[in-house]
Amino acid sequence: MFKIKDKILSSSILSIAFTIFLSGCASKNPPLDRISSAESAINRASDNKAQIYAPLELKIAKEKLEKAKMLLKDKQYEEAAMIAKEAKVDAELAEEKSRTKETQKIAQEILDSINALKAEIERLKR
Repeated sequence: MFKIKDKILSSSILSIAFTIFLSGCASKNPPLDRISSAESAINRASDNKAQIYAPLELKIAKEKLEKAKMLLKDKQYEEAAMIAKEAKVDAELAEEKSRTKETQKIAQEILDSINALKAEIERLKR
């Protein structure tokens, strides 16, 4: 069973290797759609409290987006597209992790309320 850090590290290593492989290929079209898509994913993650529940994943996504933008300025479009895609995936991971943790928090609050009500019922029965 892999931990999230191991998965992130593995995907990063694979992405770097693939990026190096693609560095010889040049695309003529800037990957503006991928940059925009990554930005949207980061915004959605932020809206879903990723800065609280998944700060590392959100930070990684933002760093990758900035790297993609730098590559875009250097007209390294293939690499920029790949890094932007990675940023989007990292942001989606942050969003889902946030949603999961928020749901777990709400579920725990409901259980706590149920237990408090049970205790109050038992107290009133006496």
